[in-house]
Amino acid sequence: IIDTNCSNFGFRSIKFTPNDGFYLNDKKTILHGVCMHHDLGCLGAAFNLSAAERQLKIMKNMGANAIRTAHNIPAEGIINLADKLGMLVIDEAFDMWRNPKTDYDYARFFNDWYKKDIESFVKRDRNHPSVIMWSIGNEIHDTHNSSDGLNTMKLLIDEVKKYDKNSNAYITMGSNYMPWENTQKCADIIKLIGYNYGEKYYKEHHKAHPDWIIYGSETASIVQSRGIYHFPLEKSLLVDEDLQCSALGNSRTSWGAENVDYCLNADKDNNFSLGQFIWSGFDYIGEPTPYHTKNSYFGQVDTAGFEKDSYYQYMACWKEGKQTVLHLLPYWDFNEGQNIDVCVHSNAHSIELFLNGQSHGKKFLDKTRTYTLNWNLKYQKGCIKAIAYDKFGNILCEKEKHSFDDAIKLKIKCDKSKFDIKELAFLTITVIDKNDIEVENANNYVTVLSSKNANILGLDNGDSTDFSEYKCNTKQLFSGKLLAVVSGSGKCKIKVCSFGLKSDEIELDFGKNKALNCNINYNENIKDYIPIRKIELYSQNTKLTKENNQTIINAKIYPANANECNLKWVITNSSGIVVPNALIEIKDDKTAIITGVADGDIMVRCMCNNDRKHPQIISQLELNISGIGEQNLNPYNFISASLYTKSYGDIGNGNERGVSMSRTSISWIAFEKLDFGRFGSDVVNIPIFELAGEPTKIRFWHGVPYEKNSKIIAEHIYHKPKIWNVYQNETFKLNKKFIGLQT
Repeated sequence: IIDTNCSNFGFRSIKFTPNDGFYLNDKKTILHGVCMHHDLGCLGAAFNLSAAERQLKIMKNMGANAIRTAHNIPAEGIINLADKLGMLVIDEAFDMWRNPKTDYDYARFFNDWYKKDIESFVKRDRNHPSVIMWSIGNEIHDTHNSSDGLNTMKLLIDEVKKYDKNSNAYITMGSNYMPWENTQKCADIIKLIGYNYGEKYYKEHHKAHPDWIIYGSETASIVQSRGIYHFPLEKSLLVDEDLQCSALGNSRTSWGAENVDYCLNADKDNNFSLGQFIWSGFDYIGEPTPYHTKNSYFGQVDTAGFEKDSYYQYMACWKEGKQTVLHLLPYWDFNEGQNIDVCVHSNAHSIELFLNGQSHGKKFLDKTRTYTLNWNLKYQKGCIKAIAYDKFGNILCEKEKHSFDDAIKLKIKCDKSKFDIKELAFLTITVIDKNDIEVENANNYVTVLSSKNANILGLDNGDSTDFSEYKCNTKQLFSGKLLAVVSGSGKCKIKVCSFGLKSDEIELDFGKNKALNCNINYNENIKDYIPIRKIELYSQNTKLTKENNQTIINAKIYPANANECNLKWVITNSSGIVVPNALIEIKDDKTAIITGVADGDIMVRCMCNNDRKHPQIISQLELNISGIGEQNLNPYNFISASLYTKSYGDIGNGNERGVSMSRTSISWIAFEKLDFGRFGSDVVNIPIFELAGEPTKIRFWHGVPYEKNSKIIAEHIYHKPKIWNVYQNETFKLNKKFIGLQT
């Protein structure tokens, strides 16, 4: 390996062993990796060194020591930066071979270009000490659907070895098809094999193939929106009415991991694993899940580079023994008396939580299983504080979250003030209240102005639901933050303004030239729309009974001078699904009368869109109804799949509050207390999205499956061409008519 004068590496030796992991310079190393999607300076894309370095430093600060350049050959600058920063690289070339994934992908050119592309990228990167693996493919269809994939893989291996004669890096590939026989034959040749979402196969495959070197080439796919919290934590929901995914960690995809702990423990429980590459480091434009917005939600950092809460879960594990991590969530501004799940991510020995000075107990972290602790508190205005202790009871550090009022002033900051002429400045814009507390749920529109010798390159807030332009100078805060990217020459000034708020400005120095004009044109138009940031709900009575079955819910909007917006009221369960347990009468825009008609715990939801086409603000207040009687389900109305009462197997979240069934084994859901009435029905209509477009067997039972006296009453094959993330209605005939109250 050639020494690239990098103090982080110098001369490097690497060794992979199937039973003992990965050694770097004779020191056992676990890969704490992130998948960086193809918008990180892939070939042909615009590349800025300072922007890419910022991204990699954010990942390194999280504790990542490696990146996988999915799914394309990266810009050379990325490899140079990895050398400089001391990060290891899986250098990846192909996302498909001869079998296409879409109509117009690389498969059209594979036969003519694979040799040229391998020669190009191996010759270019083979002397970089950061590159430890050549990935010749990711989730390649050819490897599992025919025996031809094995021959293609051998050709690719030979091509890589032709230009990397000294095996400076090892050859690998990543696959989500590891249960398939043909893919296992490929793994038996390549030996160093990455598993995409296949942690459950690690032990079984290691036992059967002890010579395989196994690692997680793609893990997690846990979706979160920065600063958005959907309560309660115990209810898993992919997406809510605001089209956001909960940062509590209770949103999951049908294929992804159950939670961050599952990903971290997959390495801890399998010493032979090299480590993992989580999907993904940053959010990226495209591939949104749910499929109704513009960005992905997979990252530990949003598109603007602002850390999500999960960032600190990985940091707590990956920096254990090097740095004490203590992260407290959520922000502290909700409805008085509302049940709030408070979470702490830490690698300390124990954590004690306080609300307004009162202790809510000390809890101990079992770091063999989790780096997260949870409390459930009734919201009170004031302060929550977490204190981290070592094993001797000494205080390591503290974190606080304070209630806040409406914003009165903008704040703009940058981690440095002097730049090279080619560098970009990344400015963080926030707002504070009268007590200088950051308003973490602020959504004000902000205008960014500059002197003549500076250029506002773009604004980003990390909000996947915001379709406004990036190349602009006015954008909305999201969860209290906005990023401005600026270039300039000489000394220049940047000013931030928002209607009704005090402005702020900062001076930057890009060197080379002195500023000719540092004055800012203050006559720029500032958007005069003030959105609602919070709806506060309150009621004198939150427990309804047969004798007292009504209550009044009042709503108060913040800030008080927000533009008028129609409030939408609805009765739901804790998962946000509309339920018939209560009736709602809208007295006026900010008052609702709730009448209980059936027992149960319900949520009164009040929402507003602001200037969006969907709700942007959701507020909810819990009510308990008892003593009135049970509510049966009406099967002649649409029933959300999430209302199932019993289940078996790996049941996950689907879009639009549906459910996903297991991909690899039998799973079932049951609905009890369906009232079919005296006439009954033997026809069922179900909207279905089948991920792969393959034939799927569906059975219908009378009663809970496999219980005594339960019977199969129909068996059908569902098979329609898939439409991505779209439910298609299908009608099934049963061989028994349901009458009356049934399961």
